Amino acid sequence: MMMRWGAGLDQTTLALIKQNPDTVEARNVFEQTPLITMPVLHLAAQKGHVYIVKYLLDCKAKIDARNAQGETVFDIAMRLEDKTKGKEIIRILLENSEWRSLMKPTDRAPLGRHPCIRNTPFRQLVKNFPELVDIVLDECITKRNDPAYPFNFFVEYDFRYLDDTYLMPEKDGNGLTSSETLYDEYLGDLKKEARSYTENYDLIAQNHLLREMEKSKFNVKLLSHPLTKTLIKYKWNNLGRYIYYTAFSIYILYITLFTLFITYSTAPYHVPSNNATHTFVDLSYKLWEYDATCSDVYLEHDKQVHVKWLIVILAICQLCKEGFQFYKRRLAYLSIENGIEIFIYISTIFIVFDISDCSHRTGIRLNVQWILAAVCSFVAWLNLLLLIRKLPRFGIYVVMFFDILSTFSRFVIIFALFIFAFSISFFIMMQNRSEFSSLTDSILKTTVMMIGEFEFVSIFHGDTANHSERLYGPPWAKSIFLLFCIVMTILLMNLLVGLAVDDIKGVQEEAELQRLAMMDEKGELRDDFRRQEKAIDLMQRNIDIINDKQTKLEKMLDLIIKEMKIQYNETD
Repeated sequence: MMMRWGAGLDQTTLALIKQNPDTVEARNVFEQTPLITMPVLHLAAQKGHVYIVKYLLDCKAKIDARNAQGETVFDIAMRLEDKTKGKEIIRILLENSEWRSLMKPTDRAPLGRHPCIRNTPFRQLVKNFPELVDIVLDECITKRNDPAYPFNFFVEYDFRYLDDTYLMPEKDGNGLTSSETLYDEYLGDLKKEARSYTENYDLIAQNHLLREMEKSKFNVKLLSHPLTKTLIKYKWNNLGRYIYYTAFSIYILYITLFTLFITYSTAPYHVPSNNATHTFVDLSYKLWEYDATCSDVYLEHDKQVHVKWLIVILAICQLCKEGFQFYKRRLAYLSIENGIEIFIYISTIFIVFDISDCSHRTGIRLNVQWILAAVCSFVAWLNLLLLIRKLPRFGIYVVMFFDILSTFSRFVIIFALFIFAFSISFFIMMQNRSEFSSLTDSILKTTVMMIGEFEFVSIFHGDTANHSERLYGPPWAKSIFLLFCIVMTILLMNLLVGLAVDDIKGVQEEAELQRLAMMDEKGELRDDFRRQEKAIDLMQRNIDIINDKQTKLEKMLDLIIKEMKIQYNETD
């Protein structure tokens, strides 16, 4: 038989096995098969014999048998050089009724914070053959009726393969193992002894199986699967949304108070005078130094004082939260988003703090504080978009906006070159006009002209007797202006629109996947706070009661028909 296998004669081998199918799993006292010192199923998979593997499984070959290296037939098929045969063997194994025994992890992890990532059979499947993952996901969803209430239909989800964050401590306390069950047998709660496989929670979030699915070319198919979406919804509903909405509400309160403080503060260049003329004076020239005084100005700002301290308290609390995150995440905390938040909170404290005597007496900010307030307000409100991304209804549109912005950023160099080229030409031809008097003004005016603010009459038909309105070289200036209208307002603007809406459906799908991934990250990074969450394994049931009238009607009709059949038989 070994010679036949080596020659690749599958049909001959099948015929030999059919003669004595009971000897497929026969072993001697040394656990050796009649064929070789490895399980026969392993040998068939190693040689890439798809049909023999299928037949051996039909003959009740032990699917979870391990060779001397502790590998299952799944591990053998996973590393076949011929990926086509490997995929077919994996498909056959997953379609077998005993497929769950192949998915049992055998890995272990050290204690504490370390860079090691779990290597489970399901992770290997997601990495190597993501197109087969839906076979496992489909089997993890069970639909059934509640025996106590026949009209109630519920769905049972098994998340044990999707969520592999936890391990149990080894008996000797030297590490973590996957051989021990994580959940209480009766209640289904996560055991108190269970630990995350690493204390590096950013590593857990970045390498979560949902993230691995997102990276694959079948990400839309996998992340849109009912089991995957239910797991994300489970995480979000049980903890993520409470943390998110709490942080969101605090930020809304903070930005509202800060906005009210700034809008009711007096601008240093627009200070009302003390006389009855209702005029305003400019004190900005006095408010460049920290020791600035304004003894001749009196303004009431008692209400601002109370708002100011509320803003300071909220900003300090937010900075403490950011500090805690930095302590937990270390260098992984460093990102643009976190940098923006730190800038906002530190700037806020600096803006509302009374640095000068003038600020203390009148509430007028120094010039540097007022300018910083304009920047900080803009950034703070834009930062709100980053928080809205996780909202169920509106978040997808924010993510779509950033996707389109990313597309534009790849085109912006060409866009900028055209603007700069026309700006230089306009500056050379029309620098006697105030809007083109400098290269900077020319660039700004050219950019504004793209949205339709041409001012054609004032530029090309101004007063020729007035030096500031005279046009030098009208034919050449008009030619450049005509070219500008064609290239910038027709070609480039339509190109931008085309890039934005060309694949809007794909952008929407990708945005939804990113939003789901962010929702999972919000729940995943907080796993260290929840030690008593409900089990996410076979014993855990996420029950969705379906009150669909059509379903109830179908169940009722089935019962009525069965009852009629019983009565009919009794009558006969």
